[in-house]
Amino acid sequence: RGIEEHELREKIPPADVYGISATTPDYNMALIVARLIKENHKAFIVLGGPHVTALPGTVDEIFDKLVIGEGELAIINLLKDLKDGIEKRVYKFPLVEDLDSIPFPSRHMLPFDSVFNHKLVTPGVPATTLITSRGCPYDCSFCASKKMWGQPVRFRSPHNVIDELNHIISSYGVKEFRFHDDTIGVNKKRLFDLCEKMK
Repeated sequence: RGIEEHELREKIPPADVYGISATTPDYNMALIVARLIKENHKAFIVLGGPHVTALPGTVDEIFDKLVIGEGELAIINLLKDLKDGIEKRVYKFPLVEDLDSIPFPSRHMLPFDSVFNHKLVTPGVPATTLITSRGCPYDCSFCASKKMWGQPVRFRSPHNVIDELNHIISSYGVKEFRFHDDTIGVNKKRLFDLCEKMK
């Protein structure tokens, strides 16, 4: 974000497969990134996230593969198919029921400024985001949450969330966080338990 197109070109390292996630407002930027990749690399481009999940029929052909819904299981199968030469464009897998079973993001594999932002919480202080639940019990017409994450809401355990927070603090010294859950307060007892553990 906030990077000019000529700067962006230099920040895209060579790879065989690129994964891009986009909401609808981000879709045009995803197209720009995909075009830069195709101009400079011979690679497959995968698009996932809320836009393709809600509107798969609107996605440009520049994206070789599409992931509908959650991506953890889909991307593993997609990469296996690529390796085996299997032609398939759209991947959709059942929702992950046990969110604690998903490993923490591999933040160490990315540049610090791709994961941590100095404007996210307190200006000038590095912070990062995390999600402690998936889904929403409501069905608002303007929101893709139900399509993306399904219903009912699935939660990570407070213990699992605390482990991730401790990991981020000990590994990176970052102590400010923004939670990106769609409805973090939908289970009041769990939220209070999480807050007590965070104290």
